[in-house]
Amino acid sequence: MLDKRYKVTEETVLEILNLRGQGWQFQKIADKFDLNVSTIYYWGNADYRQKQRAKNSKRMHDTVQDKARARELAKIRYYRKSKSDHFRDRIKRSIRENNYIVAGKKRSYWQTNFPGYFENRPSAKLDGVL
Repeated sequence: MLDKRYKVTEETVLEILNLRGQGWQFQKIADKFDLNVSTIYYWGNADYRQKQRAKNSKRMHDTVQDKARARELAKIRYYRKSKSDHFRDRIKRSIRENNYIVAGKKRSYWQTNFPGYFENRPSAKLDGVL
């Protein structure tokens, strides 16, 4: 039995293969079963199906090594930032979360010491905050 995610049943696949063996075109088979031509081509051509499965398997990142590699790359991206970049990101994050105290200081402190930072922001969300 095929996986339940597939639209076609095992009997349909066998009939597709039988009709292909009789010389039917992919479009006529697709019209008969009311399926897409690519679906008929997938099930009617073993080489194509094998290539597609190999291509799709490359997208999967479920192995422990892949997850470890993703964590390693995230750390590299994190540590490449300067201290001021991290600080700026922290301020932005606190603005997104509508937290009125940033890094232990009130917002008025940041507005007086860094006057250009909060001005001319494209986000309309900041209009009510400042």
